[in-house]
Parts: sequence; structure tokens; C-alpha cells
Amino acid sequence: GMPVIVDGTLGDLIIEPSAAVAEALGGRANRPQAPAASISPRGPAVTRDGTRIRLDANIDRVEDIAVARREHADGIGLFRSELLLNGDGLPGLTGPESERAQAEIYRRAILAMAPRPVTIRTFDLDEAQATSGRAPVDAWPELDRHRVLGLRGVRLGISQPLLLDTQLRAILRAATDGGAVRILVPFVTAPFEMEYVAARLELARRALATEGLQPPRVALGAMLEVPAAALAADHLAEVSDFLAVGTNDLVQYLLAADRTDQRLASLVSGVHPALLRLLRLVPRLAARHAVPVSVCGELASQPTMLALLMGLGVREFSMTPTALGMARRVVESSDLAVLRRVARRAARTGLLADIEHHVEHALAQPATPSAPVAKP
Repeated sequence: GMPVIVDGTLGDLIIEPSAAVAEALGGRANRPQAPAASISPRGPAVTRDGTRIRLDANIDRVEDIAVARREHADGIGLFRSELLLNGDGLPGLTGPESERAQAEIYRRAILAMAPRPVTIRTFDLDEAQATSGRAPVDAWPELDRHRVLGLRGVRLGISQPLLLDTQLRAILRAATDGGAVRILVPFVTAPFEMEYVAARLELARRALATEGLQPPRVALGAMLEVPAAALAADHLAEVSDFLAVGTNDLVQYLLAADRTDQRLASLVSGVHPALLRLLRLVPRLAARHAVPVSVCGELASQPTMLALLMGLGVREFSMTPTALGMARRVVESSDLAVLRRVARRAARTGLLADIEHHVEHALAQPATPSAPVAKP
């Protein structure tokens, strides 16, 4: 008997939506849809003016890789490793048995996606979740409240190094069998946290070397989910191989609004001018050290926001696999010169009308074949 809204574009099920949420989503659902454009099903996604855009997939389970490959993802931009606790029956989070079990799961993921890279995020848990062995799920607000502040993500790993060391060894152990892998560190706020993880990663490498294994060097990236991290992106870029913006949490912390509270859904689902200014700043700060930036929150699954982010300077995205087809259409139908102009206006005003008009117009046009030579 409960009213629900199913968002087929993002794969969301909203139970008992508020009037504001129902009105906002209803307006989007009733908007005329452009006819499907004819695009090349394979190969890199390239804009009309020849700029290469990377489109990765977010996954929760190894089985999701089949969908990512079907949708021609360039790689896995975010493997939420903590969700393994909800279904794979890991024998705890530390110790040799857990290390072997984790390594086998990561190995399956890396080989299933090879030769395309897999980015594994270290456990994004807090103390209560690590103790209970249950991963965070947004449908459990009583658990999510514990995650707002405190020892979460990399902070928990620093306070409990055995947990971090076990996972790092498991990832390196899996990487020895081939395939490309990267490690993403969640909830980073300061450079010393990345330096700490890098040091523990080197210790893990040496530990495996005593077993005769030679794990490859893996890229280590910081996740920007806290406004402080986004504003200090240049400092984090100095100690990171790549940066990834987690827009879901970034919006929550920037606006001081719990994203699991339906009463605030209209606030966190909107685009605040402060968010646009921050997202415009991050690529510029990272560029000072030539470090790539990706957006791996589901904000990029929305065509309008994807176009806006491209206009703001982002060239790498990771999203739910089922959104990749639409994302490719947006990329191949877009001209970056136009997007940069309308994105600047949106960042100044906080209004998305120009971006929405551009996306609707672009998607109504036949897509052009990918340029033979893509600019970085």
C-alpha cells in the first residue's frame, strides 16, 4: 500500500517519496525524451570536437562486471569493497583467512575486467560497522547516522592498522596474477593520511616478497568526499596518483544535510551554487600536479550533470553500469566549447537551464562518429 517511485535511469527505488521529491521526479519523467541517437557501440567515448572522455562503472559485486563489460565500460572506477560484508560471507576483516578470501574476490574482479583497470576502494566503514560485520546501506538510516563523523574510512584504517594491512595485502596478492588494479582511499581529509596508506602499502609489498611474490606497483588515489579535501585537492594531488570526487557524500557534508533523510531530499538532489564552484575548482587544483580527477558519485549518471561536469573540466567519470549508454550519448553529442561556456554561467548563477537546453538539443541530433584522434 505504500507509494513508490522507480527511477529507471539511475536504478533507484524511492519508497513513500515526499511531495517535493515526487514533483521533481515527475517533472523529469514527463519531459519529452530525445530519440535514441545512432552511436558506435564500442571504442572510446569522444566529444564532437575530439576530446576523449573516460567512462568507468561503479560496482558492488564481482557479478556486476558482466553488466559493465556489456555496456563497454572503460574500466571499474569504484569497487565498493565494504559491501562484500553483505553477501560474500567474509571470515572477518583481519587475519590470514580473511586475506585469502578477499584476495580471491579481488582476483576474480581483476581478471574478469582485464585488461581494463579495476579501482578497489578500501573499506569505507566506521567502528560500529567494522565490529558488527555489516556494510553500510543507505536504506538503514540507523546505521548511516554513525557514519557522519568520527573514525570512518581511512581514519578507521589508521586507528586499526591490522584491518588496513589485511586488505592491502589481499589486493596486492590478487594483483600478482595479472590485470590492472588501482587502490582508492575513502574519506581522506589531509595529505598525511595518504602518506600513511602509501607506507603501509609498501610494507604489504615487502611482506608478500618474503613469500616469493612480486606484486606490481599499483596507483594509489584519494577520494574527495569532504569539503576540506576538495578545497585542498592540490595538496592531496602531491601525494596521490589520482583523485576521485565522491559527490554523494560531498553534497551531504557541504550542505550539512543527511542524504538518507527524505525530508531533505529536495535540498540534496538539487544543485547548490557552492557545489558547482567547488566542482569547478577541483580539476584546476589537481592540474597543478598533472593528476587526473574522476567523478565517481551517481551525480554523473544524470545527463545534465554529466554535461555540466565536462564543461567544468572533468574528463573521467564512474557511474552505475546501466547509465553508461546514456552517458556515451551525451559525450558523443557534445561540443566542449559550448559546454565550457554554459558551465561557467551555471557556476555563477546556480541555474541549470542552459545546460539542460544544451543536453536536450544535443541528444536530439544524430551523433557523429568518434574522432580518429582524441585529445587528452
